[in-house]
Amino acid sequence: MTPSHISQPARPLPIPQRNRLPFAAGSAARLALVVAGLTLLLTLVEAATLSARRPTAHLELGAPEAALVTSGLHAPEQDGERRFRWTAGRSEVRFLNAGLGGAPVLGLRLGTAPAAAPAPDLSVSLNGRPFVTLDIDDRPRQYLLLLPPAATSGGTLAVQLESATAVFPPDTRQVGVRLEAVWLDALAARAVWPAPGVALAQGALLACLAAMLRWLRASWRLAAALLLLAALGLLAAQRYVPAPLLPIYVARLGGAAVALAALTALLLPALERRAEWL
Repeated sequence: MTPSHISQPARPLPIPQRNRLPFAAGSAARLALVVAGLTLLLTLVEAATLSARRPTAHLELGAPEAALVTSGLHAPEQDGERRFRWTAGRSEVRFLNAGLGGAPVLGLRLGTAPAAAPAPDLSVSLNGRPFVTLDIDDRPRQYLLLLPPAATSGGTLAVQLESATAVFPPDTRQVGVRLEAVWLDALAARAVWPAPGVALAQGALLACLAAMLRWLRASWRLAAALLLLAALGLLAAQRYVPAPLLPIYVARLGGAAVALAALTALLLPALERRAEWL
């Protein structure tokens, strides 16, 4: 009688865990410290830049990029070496990084009024609240206005300019005041700190990049090096991008980083499940 052979069932192959964490908890904590440290470094460098720069924020209204932080102004024009925009009755200039520290000062550079009519009075409001009405001169002038500290307490400032308008043929536009430049400064400030929103946006940008690198299973050292490169890029932007426009570019980069991180989180698991297609 031949002995019967009982076959052992085959052991199932281990299924890889697709949702495993790419970093150990210690590596993730180190990367979080890198993000926090770089955010603090960016804030300190920007504070040093704002404290040393005079004025702290300067905007030439004739520059094309000024349209990003203004409204109610006509298209830019040029008169010799001067570039300017005409106001259209009610205009607004937004400082998204007004800075915190010292006594805020608002500067206005106005050009010559049209010869056919005297310059109208100019009403200045801060964050929607009436502040002062200027009896402006027909000739080019610079005005410096000492603002209440509460005007920039949140690190931002919206300046509304309102005046009467007139039509000067053959131009058919309603024009008010010839506005050439607007700037902010801080008097008696030991240090001028950036707006909290700017620091938060930079931190969020770095955090989204860190999350994306985490999902891509990069080592924490490689991720830290790439985050350092991103921080150096933000430092270069602080140096070369006009201060009133920096928050807009940081916000756009942050939005792109959020979208890229979300796509990585959504698409990477699906691509891993179908790795044989690649």
